[in-house]
Order: sequence, then C-alpha cells, then structure tokens
Amino acid sequence: EDNFPTPLIVKALATPAGIDIQDAEMFTYSMKNHARSGRIIWKCRKENQKGCKACIVTLGDFIVQKIDRHHHMPS
Repeated sequence: EDNFPTPLIVKALATPAGIDIQDAEMFTYSMKNHARSGRIIWKCRKENQKGCKACIVTLGDFIVQKIDRHHHMPS
C-alpha cells in the first residue's frame, strides 16, 4: 500500500455505466463507492475479467491511497 497524494485524472472516460478514470500509468478504474467525506473508492476495470484486486482512493483530484497492485498490463 502506498499512502501519498499524487495527481489523479489523466483522462475521464464516459461509459454506459457512468464515468471511469485513467491514471498516469494508464490503468483504468470504475467507481465502487462514494463516501460523504468526498472520498471515492475506484476498482480496477479488470477486476471481473482478470481478477485484479487493485483499487485507488481519491479525494478531489488526488490519489490518497493505493490498495494492492495490478497483476496485468494497463488497459
């Protein structure tokens, strides 16, 4: 786990299910949970397809936590 604020959105992607985001490493995430505090948990888009457990937590335009590591190439 890494706990540090880093710039977040390289690209916002419109999908039929809503908005996805892409980080600087070109991994794509979908919103999983939005808290009242403004923190958003985003899960890797390859969770179902490849079993990836990587998630990020954002606050505003910053990544405040990375959870787990990707075990696949970027989207």
